[in-house]
Amino acid sequence: MEAFMEDYPGSGSGSSYSSGGCFMGGMSSQGKYSSNHNPFVYFTQDIVNNTRRCSRILPGQFNHSDTNSLWHGFKSGTVETDDLFLKELSNATSAANYVFLTPNSIDDLHDCGDVSLGNYYLQRLIPQILNSALFTQKGQHCLSLSTRLLRSSARHQIRAVHVHNLGLPRSQH
Repeated sequence: MEAFMEDYPGSGSGSSYSSGGCFMGGMSSQGKYSSNHNPFVYFTQDIVNNTRRCSRILPGQFNHSDTNSLWHGFKSGTVETDDLFLKELSNATSAANYVFLTPNSIDDLHDCGDVSLGNYYLQRLIPQILNSALFTQKGQHCLSLSTRLLRSSARHQIRAVHVHNLGLPRSQH
């Protein structure tokens, strides 16, 4: 398993970290990573208190914003490159069996205020995932995308999309 979190400050020690080194301090110093969006920190016995497993929760990107994008600094945020996450997908033989990405609070549209930024983020990211070595060369894989939508009636709705290849020849999909 490799879990990538946009703007994750990394494993460490101190009052904001678990005994295993997972960052538990709520928002990161950049204010865009939120630990409550990281599902792995809820597994206290299996992950949070285990140094080896905490070390498998990684920042999603080395470069903290897509400065080549026309959308850089667009309204309330930037679009992340997710280059470390995409690097993991670039080698089908060494990639982890389970690779997870959590967008930051801008790319997940929680604090963005403009859906077009999230649309741009997904339009750029999803083709890179689908064209990655892991997705095109390894036998079985699945891309799952879920989002929570807030409707005007203040009811939340969950939307999900799943793309998979069960190792079947393309003609059988």
